[in-house]
Amino acid sequence: MARSMPADYREFIRLAVDLPDNPKLAMIDDPAASWAYVVSLCYCGRNLTDGAFPLPPLLRQAGVKRAVAKLLIDAGLWHELGHGCDRCPQPMAGMAVVHDYLEHQRSAGEAKSLRDARREAGRRGAASRWSGNSDVKGDGNSHSKCHSNGEASGMATGVADLWHPDGRPMPEGEGEGEEEKEQKKTPSSSGRKRPEIRLPASWQPTDKHRAYAAEHSLDLNAQRQLFTAHAEEKDRRAASWNGAFSRWLINAVEYRRQQPQARPALRLASGGYRAWQNPTDDSVYDQEF
Repeated sequence: MARSMPADYREFIRLAVDLPDNPKLAMIDDPAASWAYVVSLCYCGRNLTDGAFPLPPLLRQAGVKRAVAKLLIDAGLWHELGHGCDRCPQPMAGMAVVHDYLEHQRSAGEAKSLRDARREAGRRGAASRWSGNSDVKGDGNSHSKCHSNGEASGMATGVADLWHPDGRPMPEGEGEGEEEKEQKKTPSSSGRKRPEIRLPASWQPTDKHRAYAAEHSLDLNAQRQLFTAHAEEKDRRAASWNGAFSRWLINAVEYRRQQPQARPALRLASGGYRAWQNPTDDSVYDQEF
């Protein structure tokens, strides 16, 4: 069955399949303009700006000249300060807005509502999974007692709250290795499901966990330490600890995606790198491409 949602947790924008036939882009007849337009959508979707973007750095990112921006502005696909479109807001000086952005893309408010809903669903799912533990909700400080690093403890709390982002208990067997799955195919003598047990002291991540962590640039050792500390502190039980850790890693990626993206410390300029400045300050960037 086709997915209604993407398979990963990155932010996405909506692109109509007939974008290459857009009359305004077709009249410009410059592939660089089409690319710059797509880059502007990506910037706004990634930073949740409701269609506004700083013009000079975006041209840098797209690798196009100011003349390309003029083509898009003249075609009505972008607007600068002082434009006459009554459907689009006025941008600040040095900024531009994508025409009719909110007619086609998700607003910052909608994105926040979705994140809040996912967090709440994750909290309910975790409570459902670990029902029977009286301290499911915790006191809000438990992780900081185990980890002196505030950022790490915050991440552990966030990932634990997102343990089940769909609000349902994790399907039994999710993330298990082939050996575990084969063992489960053989019914026990009692015919009952495997009991939920504490995390064994000998437990280690599997090769699949290592591959997933490498693919998503996660520090596997740090995630393992957070995971085991959380399981021990909360006295968790699970029938499949490999499956539980798979869900933990997935939620670590989701938690990282939900955090505000910090501005890069450096920007490329002629002669090397310079410290980040106001993105509307053209002096940060080369004026010629």
